Amino acid sequence: MKNYLILFCITFLQLSCSLRNDQNGKEILEERNYGQFTESGQFDIVPFFGKSTYVLLDVPEELDLYQADKILAGDGLYFIMDAELGNGIFIFEETGDFVAEIPIGGNGPGEIPDLEDITYNFDTKTLLVLGAYGRKLFEYSPSGEFIRDMSLPENRFFNYIAYAGNDLIYLHTLPSPSYAQPNDERMVTAIQLSSMEIIAEHLPVPEGLRYNITGEKPLTFQSGKVVFARAFGNRIHVFQNDGNLEKEILLTSLAPTDNLYEKETLKQFMDLLADKNELAFADNYMETENLDFLLLVKSGALTRWGIWDKKNGKFNLTNTLFDSNINMPLLPHLEIDDRKVMKLLDDEFFEMYLNEDGHEAYLRKIEEMVPGFRDNTRKFILCIYEN
Repeated sequence: MKNYLILFCITFLQLSCSLRNDQNGKEILEERNYGQFTESGQFDIVPFFGKSTYVLLDVPEELDLYQADKILAGDGLYFIMDAELGNGIFIFEETGDFVAEIPIGGNGPGEIPDLEDITYNFDTKTLLVLGAYGRKLFEYSPSGEFIRDMSLPENRFFNYIAYAGNDLIYLHTLPSPSYAQPNDERMVTAIQLSSMEIIAEHLPVPEGLRYNITGEKPLTFQSGKVVFARAFGNRIHVFQNDGNLEKEILLTSLAPTDNLYEKETLKQFMDLLADKNELAFADNYMETENLDFLLLVKSGALTRWGIWDKKNGKFNLTNTLFDSNINMPLLPHLEIDDRKVMKLLDDEFFEMYLNEDGHEAYLRKIEEMVPGFRDNTRKFILCIYEN
């Protein structure tokens, strides 16, 4: 667990929202400013959700699941992508029972050579896997059976995907590694699945960008809409299921770092951010009924969570998010899929508590909420928070 310290104090304007209209009178820009933040070592998210569920996953001992790079929920199943360590997709029932593994590697029929991202098609009840270096989609049944693969438009390489409904997917691509002048590249593309036709392209790469960086969770499906939140910018984009941009949220309290201040390397940008004493948006933006979450970078190096508490009208800056039901921190990223916020606590996370003295109280607390936790050979707990 990492602890970060706040070195400086920042004051924000009181929260206010205003909408600007486009030429047709449609409201497309929402401005948000936050009031003075409250600092805390940890922020308990449990009181802000009506329901907290803890699922003990039955992970076979020989299964190469180690962590969750993405979690999806759909039709009584959970889909967990481990792209970094396990190199596979793992399917579990809501009860935690193991269903199937979709392994990564190989170029034969139904095989995925590499893994970029996944999304769930809730209309056809199938899993869509973005792979083949961002050039193809692979479709699987909920039980992990291969259905078909689909080639994406030529000369395009995508690295994130979200299904919007209505047979429409949104894809994100990194800009070219280095250029100083604007060009015609777009960061977000809407494609009709049935025809593989490009419906719309959005968001030109910011002028002057010299370093391509996206973050961990730039493209998500939240409350029935696709949300794009690129790292190191202060704008959130919300898309409809017809290919159109619904609104743009401008976070005016955060540093306008969309083009990394035109610096040639990420280190140069971070050094400048520290000099400016600014709070920059990293990514992992999530909007729920009572809370908005933003992963932030403070002074160029210190990662903190910013949480807008809608109930109490307060903005919190905290070292870590925390679950008081199981008395555990939730680091570093959370997942959001439609209206569910999720976190997988894995084997490695629990090693310290199991192998060192002085943690018996923590283990008893977990056992109360997740019966059978100690008896499982592999210890994976999926935490789900819902309103």
